[in-house]
Amino acid sequence: MLRALRQILASQEVLLLGLVRMELLSGIRDAVYLRQLQSELRAYDDLPLDVEDYETAAAFRTACHSKGVQGSLADFLLCAAAVRREMSVFTADADFKRFARLVPVELHLPDLIST
Repeated sequence: MLRALRQILASQEVLLLGLVRMELLSGIRDAVYLRQLQSELRAYDDLPLDVEDYETAAAFRTACHSKGVQGSLADFLLCAAAVRREMSVFTADADFKRFARLVPVELHLPDLIST
């Protein structure tokens, strides 16, 4: 997975949601590592969101929940933002595979065996 992440980051074809940036930085107790990660992540722009992203996320959540597939609001917002911009979501989270069966999100799944 780390190899795949490094390749994507090296390509500079990366946009983050502010929520994803926050998740990546949350819970890091080592101040030195936190500052280093903050510095590295500043190289990547946050994707600006608009009303349509939130409306699409709500529709995705409703579609998934009606089929018994649960997910966080942040996950559905990430899917909606990616779909509207014809981008893929890089994730190792199995929840996204369930979402992708019900909404048209394209996933970039890392090889979890790689390091």
